[in-house]
Amino acid sequence: MEWDENFYSPEPRSKMTGFIPEKLYHIVERDPLTEESKIVSELASRILELKEVNPRKPIVLLNVLARISRLSPSALWIVLEILAGGRDLEKSLSQKGKDLSFSKQAVHQKRNRDLEKLDTILPDIAEALKQIMTTKP
Repeated sequence: MEWDENFYSPEPRSKMTGFIPEKLYHIVERDPLTEESKIVSELASRILELKEVNPRKPIVLLNVLARISRLSPSALWIVLEILAGGRDLEKSLSQKGKDLSFSKQAVHQKRNRDLEKLDTILPDIAEALKQIMTTKP
C-alpha cells in the first residue's frame, strides 16, 4: 500500500481504516462492575496468585471446598470462616442464634452435625475445627 495524499480521505476505501491523527474518537466507557463481579474478580486474582506459589494448590483447594459443599453447605461456611480468620466464629452461640432466629442449642447441634459429616471425609480438618471452636480465648 502506498502512502499518498488521499490516504486520509473521508471516502471509505475498505472496511479496514488506519488511525487518523487528530480525529476525535468516541471513547466507549465500560459499565461499572457490580459488587458481585468485583468480589469474583478478586477471588480469581487471589487464586491465580496461589497458582504462582504452587500450580496444584488452587486445584486442590477448590476440589476440597467442592467436596465439603456437597457434603454439607453449612460445613463449607464454617470452613470458610476459619480460613477467613474466624470473624463470625467469635460470636457467641446466643448471638448466632439471634442472627439466624434459632436457639443457641440448635446452632450448637447444627455445628456438631456439620463437624461429624466433615469428619467422614476430612478428619484432620474436622479435628482442627473442633479444637478451634471449643477453645475459649
